[in-house]
Amino acid sequence: MNIKDILISEENTMIEAMRLLDRAAKKVLFVVRGEKLIASITDGDLRRWILKKGNLHALVKDIANYQPKYLFEKDKRKAKEYMRKMSIEALPIVDEDKKIVSVIF
Repeated sequence: MNIKDILISEENTMIEAMRLLDRAAKKVLFVVRGEKLIASITDGDLRRWILKKGNLHALVKDIANYQPKYLFEKDKRKAKEYMRKMSIEALPIVDEDKKIVSVIF
């Protein structure tokens, strides 16, 4: 899988995020500004938004988690342990500029 397949802009709509999640067949997208990781958005985030607000025209920036979990490249070997501890299914690995260089599932 190409990393770009699971990246989205915070200016995209929630419907676009849902389409991208469906196309990528993953449960999470990573929100980037420029090339930097700034947030994550999951299928659960979208479902909760629909149930709470019902607004299908919302933007990703209204729904995303701006405290995403990630590891720096130098800590990549700790990824599986970190993922178990945090109960997450996907973990972006970033460089010192917070550009996503890989994702561990």
